[in-house]
Amino acid sequence: RGESGSLVDYIAEQMEEAYPSELPALLAPGGDMERIKKAVGPKFSEIQEELRGLRGQVSRMLPRVHALGTEDPVIARHGEILAMCAAEMEELHVRLIKLEDLYETLCVWYHVGDGEKKKSLDEFCMAFQEFLEDLGQAFKALQQRELARRRQNQLTRRSGIRTRSAPVRRQPSQTSL
Repeated sequence: RGESGSLVDYIAEQMEEAYPSELPALLAPGGDMERIKKAVGPKFSEIQEELRGLRGQVSRMLPRVHALGTEDPVIARHGEILAMCAAEMEELHVRLIKLEDLYETLCVWYHVGDGEKKKSLDEFCMAFQEFLEDLGQAFKALQQRELARRRQNQLTRRSGIRTRSAPVRRQPSQTSL
């Protein structure tokens, strides 16, 4: 146990011992590791800024479209579509606020600092992704060590069975001549 001795190896061993199915699920395609990788891609601050800009554009366009009236069916339909987009962007805005709140809770839990020392969500996700990748490598190494140990045990058992079951040949005694 703990053959390489790193903290990540120890965490992988302890996790596999306490929660045997968690690491494979975490590291599997579609698992949490994949979701963290996706979260690392776009910068959260850029998403917020882009959404803010789009919401501003839509809020300026909606009154103009409504001012044109509903007499033209094409304009009326585009007004409806624009209103639906505004509603979806508002929902996204609320979700981003909730995400910020959740991140604040996460920062407290992981003690990642306050104020200027606090890591951005992007930095945190990158660090967590690196940790998960290291954990995945440690888990694979653990699996390989376990497989090698099992093979060695099988070989030891097989060779022990052969030596015990082989007939013992006795040398003819020299006194019988």
